Amino acid sequence: MGLSDPYIGYRVRGHLGEGIAVVQTVQRTGGSGIFDGVLFIRGLPELAPWPGTELAAVNGWSFGDRCNGGLKDVSVAGPAAIETAVYITPFDLVTLDDSRRGAGWRAARNAAMFSGGQAEVNKIRSRGEIQLQPYEDLDASAAGCVGTVHYRYNVSDRSRELLGVTIDQLGRGGRLGACFDAVVGEAAGELPHRFSPGELSALKERFRQTCVD
Repeated sequence: MGLSDPYIGYRVRGHLGEGIAVVQTVQRTGGSGIFDGVLFIRGLPELAPWPGTELAAVNGWSFGDRCNGGLKDVSVAGPAAIETAVYITPFDLVTLDDSRRGAGWRAARNAAMFSGGQAEVNKIRSRGEIQLQPYEDLDASAAGCVGTVHYRYNVSDRSRELLGVTIDQLGRGGRLGACFDAVVGEAAGELPHRFSPGELSALKERFRQTCVD
């Protein structure tokens, strides 16, 4: 069933202002999921703490499970900022930073799981909230990584700025997978390739025109 012994791991990635450590965490509870997070801890020095050191968790952020929003890397980008590289799937890429589409596909999935099944999904699709079906049209699985999306976060309010997307592999499948690979591969050339936010917008539009419309 893909089960494994549970574990927890962490790595200190640097320090913000006021001596707050940025700690990248990973946790497996015994199932197939591997979940990432970031803790902000006051009192954790550059080197291992001496016995009796008092630590205080200032905040904690949860990310995702492997290719479904899992955290590849995090770094300190200023006294109150971090930068992250988060794994993405083909479906994530073409719906990235588009709250209407993104919320729509998650709403459809949740409706199918917990509410009215496919009939409810069809209602959501008919309202124009989603144009693509995750998994069926493009891979959206926890094992379907094609690259990472890069963000800069303001730690005080978790507001974020999109910095770009790195694509390092293709060939993940789905009904539109071959078309996705052709469009992204032509735009990227040699992999890995990093797209700026402007280039990403153009890439998503090219995919829509070529593969969806």
